[in-house]
Amino acid sequence: MLLLCALVAGSGSAWATDVTYSISSKNTLSTSGTAPTSSSATIAETYNTTKQMTAGNSQTLTLKGYNGYKITALTLSMHSNTSKGAGKLLYSTNNGSSYTYLIGSSSTDSKFSENWYGSWSTSYVNVTKSNLNIICGESNVIIKIETTANSLYCESYTITYEAVNYNPSISANDVNIAYNATSGSIGYSMTNANGNVTASVTNGDWLSLGDIDEDEVPFTCSANPTNTARTATVTLSYTDATDKVVTVTQAAAPTGTTVITLTAAQTLTFTDFSGLGSYANNRTDYIVGSDGENYKWTGSQYCTNKDHELQLRAKGDSNGTGTITSSIITSPNGFSLSLTYICGTEGTNYPTLKAGNEAIAATSRTTNKDNTPNTIVFDITCTSTPITIEAGANATYISEIKMVGKKSATTLSFAENAQSIAVGMTATYTATGSRSGIVYSTSDASIATVNESTGEVTGVAEGTVTITATLAETEEYEGATTSYSLTVDAGSVDVKLAASGYASYCSPYPLDLTPGDGYAAYAVTATSDATVTFTKIPGAVPAETPFILYGEGKGGTTINLPVATGATTAVTGNMLVGTLAPTAITTVSGDYTNFGLSGGKFVKINDGTLPANKAYLPVLTANLPSSSAPEFTIIFEDMQTTGVNAVKGEGFTVNGYYDLQGRKVANPTKGMYIVNGKKVMVK
Repeated sequence: MLLLCALVAGSGSAWATDVTYSISSKNTLSTSGTAPTSSSATIAETYNTTKQMTAGNSQTLTLKGYNGYKITALTLSMHSNTSKGAGKLLYSTNNGSSYTYLIGSSSTDSKFSENWYGSWSTSYVNVTKSNLNIICGESNVIIKIETTANSLYCESYTITYEAVNYNPSISANDVNIAYNATSGSIGYSMTNANGNVTASVTNGDWLSLGDIDEDEVPFTCSANPTNTARTATVTLSYTDATDKVVTVTQAAAPTGTTVITLTAAQTLTFTDFSGLGSYANNRTDYIVGSDGENYKWTGSQYCTNKDHELQLRAKGDSNGTGTITSSIITSPNGFSLSLTYICGTEGTNYPTLKAGNEAIAATSRTTNKDNTPNTIVFDITCTSTPITIEAGANATYISEIKMVGKKSATTLSFAENAQSIAVGMTATYTATGSRSGIVYSTSDASIATVNESTGEVTGVAEGTVTITATLAETEEYEGATTSYSLTVDAGSVDVKLAASGYASYCSPYPLDLTPGDGYAAYAVTATSDATVTFTKIPGAVPAETPFILYGEGKGGTTINLPVATGATTAVTGNMLVGTLAPTAITTVSGDYTNFGLSGGKFVKINDGTLPANKAYLPVLTANLPSSSAPEFTIIFEDMQTTGVNAVKGEGFTVNGYYDLQGRKVANPTKGMYIVNGKKVMVK
């Protein structure tokens, strides 16, 4: 057995295996034969009738878990409805990213009568493609039939496969690029593998990788600003393959070539062109920048005029058009360039600019006439490029060239542009920014305050304010602000009554619990034998006050309780305990047994988690009724009415039920009665 396994894992040509996937119903397969361990297959049919493909429709068989195997043959059980049925057979080893044609091509359709079988048939025949060498990697393998004319039918796919010496490997060569190159790619190939490599720069932060495809890893970079070659190392990886390390080398800038490097917000100006001399072609001059460095410029037909300005011959001059090209300018986020110039007597004659070979439109310019100085501004998004200035229709006299490196952009936003809270309530609405350090502020702290670090807002009074998030400008980054409108109102919370008309609640906000239309809030102020006493709450209570809300005949109703904006009064003697967050609770806790409201009565709470904003009742275990499963009858105590939700509980007795007309009732049903001299609601 060990020898057999070794042979299968080796070249395996003698151990080819067949598996057949048959279409049993639309988009459904049955499997026979032996499939690779842990593999699976699915079929997708685009035409309404299973197994049939009319023109423009297809079948797609997707194989998963075939890595470590190669497909050596493919047999399809097919037929055509006429001799003119046509289509294509193709496969992909990278989950559909690219396909290889087995029958037909991207531009050629193949008739069933010619290329699929040899003579067309209306009964199923085997269409076999043998001598295949489809290496299956980590990605899904897809086999697809596309019909281009009439109809083709396929009822099954038989895959012949065998194990391969998987051992995937990556091949790639080192890359050399010119000093002024700003992009390139690393070509690679795979053996015994399909799909793309992953890549990472392991040394050389001047190189950035792009989106990887099946045979190359593209990259971008800046021009080399030094007279020394520089290198970066890129590691290519693939599952089960040995990493391939590739070196990218960028040549040194030639001697005499000066690269202009602008950091974020750095300004470099050229104002003194006195050393340029007279007009000439193919010039190479050094011009002093505001940083005191000499920078090499090239061009033709430019000179210094008497005011030490840069003079460019007019465009179309018989001696040639005046142009001047800078050294390569590198700036991580691009840069802006402005020219102060005079251009003849017409304000419409202005110089033009190219970044590399790309013409750049001006973002702004003035149009002064009569030899009055103008300013023209260009926005260059390239991060590494030379710039070329060309004269306008008249001779151009430039007194200043100014370059300013751009700062990195900062993004900042709130998910919503409007929010609302109630007075006394808090909420946190955070902004999403491209960097840390967000500071929050409010336009009116008398209406709402905000924590400047967390963004938590607190409603103070009714009104509307603007909450602003700010990321301050830095030496490297632009600043950004964003805001939302916050409306603060009196506020309320919604409490839904159960079918029994009861609900327990505990609010993180102060609430006005003044009795409303058919409902009132109660505290539990006593327990005795099998009864609990409810005491009505007459008005506003502080935050975190637990209570029971009851509305006679209002089961299933949602009661809107306003947030209290004025003075509140704490409830004394309240035995209820509230939750503001989901809280783990046990039936017995120390000397107490915990009860919860259920169906208009208090019953023991099972071990578990009590939801947020609920209330429960802890009762001394020693005071519980003798019943093995005690329940508590509810007695309402208030100045107006006393009622009982008559649930039979141990220790509670009555001396007869009387209706409101004073008649004794032997078997009371639902309704209002007099019990022990008090009004009682029997439910």
